[in-house]
Amino acid sequence: AGPFVFRIGNSDIKNGYQQAEYFINKGIKRVGLYTEETEYTQDIATFFKKRFIELGGTLVSDLNFLPNSTDFKSEITVLLSKKPQAIFMSTQTGLAFGIFVKQLRDMHKQSDIEIHTNFVAAANPDAFTAAGDTIYGVYYMAPVYDKNNPELVKFFKLYREQHKVDPMIAFHAAGTVDTLNMLQDYLDKSKIFDRDGFQQYLLTNIKNYHGLMGSYSFD
Repeated sequence: AGPFVFRIGNSDIKNGYQQAEYFINKGIKRVGLYTEETEYTQDIATFFKKRFIELGGTLVSDLNFLPNSTDFKSEITVLLSKKPQAIFMSTQTGLAFGIFVKQLRDMHKQSDIEIHTNFVAAANPDAFTAAGDTIYGVYYMAPVYDKNNPELVKFFKLYREQHKVDPMIAFHAAGTVDTLNMLQDYLDKSKIFDRDGFQQYLLTNIKNYHGLMGSYSFD
């Protein structure tokens, strides 16, 4: 695609690595992994497994499921039989995650097993609808954004006024606004869009650029 294709967002590699490091740092060394068969979720799971095993962790089970699955009882039975300290469900489907959590809590009333997922599943309204109160206590990692940035506060206020809800994934919304602001800054100066000119603008002007996500620099 070219050397100047970029995104403002999270690293799936880092997501997998940091999830593994979280478990090890908490003394959680027996984990059941349950992964949706999509590229995004498989990527996270791949790097999670690599790092978790490197750090001395043990995957007591490693199962996959198809998108749009709605019955997880047999897989939950397998997971519970392995006596994990935590379950990491790598999924981007909020409904599937909500159903999974509800079925798991129905089959295992105790709260001694930590349940972890990805931020796109945990933040999905369908997950709350399907899981009800059983979703409380679930863990997930999400990239940070600058919650105190006045422009972010202003943007979220306008968003709520127009849509009556907060953005579902706050850091993606913040990153999108930052992207558009960088482009607008360039257009304000150049008046017309020129690909080479925009590339040079990014390399020259985006140094410690204060955006809604935080501070940016292109090299």
